[in-house]
Amino acid sequence: MAGKTFHIEFADADGVMHAVAIGEDIVEQAKELLDDPSKYFTENKQSILIPLSSLLQTRARPKGIANAIGLMRQAYRGEIARRSPISVIARHDGFFAVEDGNSTVTIARLAGWEAVPCILKSTDIVP
Repeated sequence: MAGKTFHIEFADADGVMHAVAIGEDIVEQAKELLDDPSKYFTENKQSILIPLSSLLQTRARPKGIANAIGLMRQAYRGEIARRSPISVIARHDGFFAVEDGNSTVTIARLAGWEAVPCILKSTDIVP
């Protein structure tokens, strides 16, 4: 019997709403992740903690999300290297568009985290 499916909605960098179906198993695994970015991300002097509420995702792929939860759990256990901070681009409206790390941001949202470490990939303010 298949588990329950959850639909996660998010606004992309253009303000368009999207929904992606996530399996119950992924949601439950995400809830187990501690809100401690140092357990999942490498230390980087250039990174800054950005609230999830300020991040606008550019995509959400169910396969990528499933992969991200596995990688985050492995990083936490020390089985693989921790990931680099999320790559973002500053926008004129004070938000940040996620360039790389969309699936990880989805997992962090599901886990109830407040913020994730990010690297500004561009100092250009995009509309």
